[in-house]
Amino acid sequence: MIVNEALVALEREFAALYSPIGRPSIRPEKLRAMLLQAFYSIRSERLLMERLDYDLLFRRFVSIGVDDAAWAGRHCKISSSLTLADAVKKTGISRS
Repeated sequence: MIVNEALVALEREFAALYSPIGRPSIRPEKLRAMLLQAFYSIRSERLLMERLDYDLLFRRFVSIGVDDAAWAGRHCKISSSLTLADAVKKTGISRS
């Protein structure tokens, strides 16, 4: 619930990162994957994608079906345009 509310609250922020024509905004599934990367201290996006291939808990949190490919084998490269820390600060969510 908290994650869903935070993603809805940040939707405008993410949409502002992209042009109105061309590529759409960041998919919520990728943002959820970034949260898992931070929560479980996964060192790289490559390791995160490997974990998404076999961990059913991760797949469920990110809303990927058991038989679905995790973004067609491509790594999600959104970290250059947005850091997770920036996103968390804007939601007001604290770790404590």
